[in-house]
Amino acid sequence: MMMRKMILTACLSGAALMAHAGATHVTVPADVDDVKQIFRLLNFEKTTLSALRRNFDAGNQANPATAVDLDTYLSFVTFDAIDDHFAPVFAKYMSRDYARQLIPALQSQAGKLSMRLDGIESESGLSAARAAFAKFSPADQRAVLALRKSNPYLSFVNAQSNAIPEDREVFKAWSAEVMHVRARQVRKELAEMIEAELKIEKDEVEDTTAPPPSGRLNPTGMRSFDRQTIVEYESIRKFARLSRRIARDNAQLDLGSIMKPANLITREGLEAGNLTILTAEAVFDEHAKASDALSAEYDRAIANIPMTAEIRQQLSAQDNKNMTQIIDIQLRESEHLRTLLELAKQVLALCETQLGKSKLSDGKLVFSNDEGVQGYNTLLAKMRNENEEIKKIEEESFERRRQSAERLKAM
Repeated sequence: MMMRKMILTACLSGAALMAHAGATHVTVPADVDDVKQIFRLLNFEKTTLSALRRNFDAGNQANPATAVDLDTYLSFVTFDAIDDHFAPVFAKYMSRDYARQLIPALQSQAGKLSMRLDGIESESGLSAARAAFAKFSPADQRAVLALRKSNPYLSFVNAQSNAIPEDREVFKAWSAEVMHVRARQVRKELAEMIEAELKIEKDEVEDTTAPPPSGRLNPTGMRSFDRQTIVEYESIRKFARLSRRIARDNAQLDLGSIMKPANLITREGLEAGNLTILTAEAVFDEHAKASDALSAEYDRAIANIPMTAEIRQQLSAQDNKNMTQIIDIQLRESEHLRTLLELAKQVLALCETQLGKSKLSDGKLVFSNDEGVQGYNTLLAKMRNENEEIKKIEEESFERRRQSAERLKAM
């Protein structure tokens, strides 16, 4: 009979081949290097990789939530890596003598013909291999059948079957380790991007050289994870740009000019101050809408990514935690900004009642009565407190993002 091509197709997909519970190791196991040589002679690495691709491709179609991008995901499964991970398992189930007898047998004419048949079967199916076998000379047919009935050959077939459970666990641990390393690298790249955005924010310069996300993040091959990190990357960048836009808009409002003494003793100055406050309220509303729009855009993008229920639940819990912190900061900052504007209105209203009575002296505002002085000083003190609170909240927001970058690097 034709030798089974590759065990991983079955063992990874859960198909039942035969019972191997309690399979025992041979007394004198084969040398790992001998098994590696047998692998190369049998094209075991090629058939292994082909079977893995077929298995994962079928898995992609059956369950998009766990789909992988084949070329990227399986790039770690090189021929040398296959040998290094699976040969030690096979060696435990094949005797040293049979392994050393099988090597020259596979290098013989019969061995080469047998391997040619396996190649045809792997590429075109069993019927094609049988048709090719029928074209062999009677002598070659007998030689191939004799090889396949030999103890060394059957010993390898038996080792292949007995190695199934361990090979499955080896591949599971191997691929998990590789994906962990890849995911950690992606998180590190996300953290570096956050830190770069924070530096731009701190230095108050605009970044015009950063490449797009596709040029910054190395994919892992796990489709849902890669799409999720791209969404997170773009969301972080957009929120950072919105934050810088808000800072620029607030600076352009020049709210500090409202409180300049020279603008508080003329009707024109007071009217300009009231107009600035109205403009500020409209700008603050626009900022809130822009932030809500980015949050909704992120939610839609994440919702469109196929992922397992467990991963979605974990992601949702983390997003809710992050969003709670963000909303808390935004609400507190918005509250203090609104309070600041309300206090500015009160200052303008107070100064309007003092028009023609107040004056400038050495650049300072001088009122005609104690009531005006007391009211003005009280309002200014409250405005200073609000400004301090806003500054603290901005520092808190900056620190929260810095810590999130640190956590990503530590994962």
